[in-house]
Amino acid sequence: MEQLKHLVRIQLNPEQYPGESEIASVKFVDGLSEPILPRVAKRIASNFGGEFVLPEGAENIDQAIVMQSQHEVSVATAEFFAIQERAPVEEQVVQQPEAVQSKANAYSAESLGEIADKEGIKGLREVAREVGAQGGKSIAELIENILAAQK
Repeated sequence: MEQLKHLVRIQLNPEQYPGESEIASVKFVDGLSEPILPRVAKRIASNFGGEFVLPEGAENIDQAIVMQSQHEVSVATAEFFAIQERAPVEEQVVQQPEAVQSKANAYSAESLGEIADKEGIKGLREVAREVGAQGGKSIAELIENILAAQK
């Protein structure tokens, strides 16, 4: 019933629209429409004339449109918070794939030496970033820091 108090009716000339009729999917009986949204009522009335039967508190159709919009927002807000209260919050534990976990300890001194031979200090710096090793100005320091970071 809360919804109906924000709806509008249109009263068309009953002599022009006697009995039951339908305009833009809105049913009329003796020129009086069923309760409809104020925006729809304004569109119909702009084409067919008629008087608005406004909801309580509205002085004109534009004010009725604002009232209806405010009602829709308050209903949507209440529904949103009701859903939020019902929805349990689950903690999500993100597990790293085994390949990533084992990769942290995958570098030996020999494999790091091979990387240094193939890619130089740039390749070792990428590995250092990967395992979280800090510093190292030379290849030897980087290898030492990478091995220490993996422990």
